Amino acid sequence: MSSPTELFLPPDFPYPIRVVARAVEPSANVARGSRLLSYSFTHTTPDAQSELRFGTWDSAIEGTVDKWVFKPGETVSARKARELPAIYITEPCKHGVQLGGLCALCGKDMTDYDYTGFSDTSRASIQMTHLANGPLVSLEEAQRIEQETAQHLLEWRKLSLIVDLDQTIVHATVDPTVGEWIAEGEAWETRHTQKKEPTDDKEPDSDATVSDPDDEVNPNWEALKDVRKFRLGPEALGQPSFRGPRGKGKDKAIENEGCMYYIKPR
Repeated sequence: MSSPTELFLPPDFPYPIRVVARAVEPSANVARGSRLLSYSFTHTTPDAQSELRFGTWDSAIEGTVDKWVFKPGETVSARKARELPAIYITEPCKHGVQLGGLCALCGKDMTDYDYTGFSDTSRASIQMTHLANGPLVSLEEAQRIEQETAQHLLEWRKLSLIVDLDQTIVHATVDPTVGEWIAEGEAWETRHTQKKEPTDDKEPDSDATVSDPDDEVNPNWEALKDVRKFRLGPEALGQPSFRGPRGKGKDKAIENEGCMYYIKPR
């Protein structure tokens, strides 16, 4: 059974207020829009006169009243209303998983909006996938899923691989062009190192020491110097055995040797 839902007094109430009476008691069933309590407050008129006025507070959810926090006659300040829930209500469904404007648990329409100013769509705002119309979950449901997943991993004695799709931790690619650029840069470094080494049997040729204007390094070489690479064999990729015509070109190379990965640390 889910835990009771905390309901806080609205922040736009004319605080401080005084609780006059509670309209429902514990174990009572309430519907959305049901009266929960009435309160009084002091209003200052334009001519600076104090005037006692009254207001009411209605429920934004449905369920069974679990317990009250504020008592009749108690004065509630804005800070107290912000820090303490006024009432706990046990709901039949918290609508913690939503999909396409509907609750995925009970099927209720989440797009209903009434005078209470509360929308059930705000209860599930965490995306579980990268799809624009994918499922949404509440913070409570997301924490439950995370704890459940962690517990399963501990029981199975396995690790969870987290892939950073935004590439904020590492840059990774399988593009063979990166390998070609690295090979070009390494060859350029070798040529320039050989040109700088002095020879013992002859004087350095002035023409040989002049840099070749056509021998330019790839502009990406500086950024590629710290790139690391590794290869996963075909068996690691889980590729099926080919019974038909064999692949050609790069496909055949991957089939025979595996895929080369290039990693740039941040």
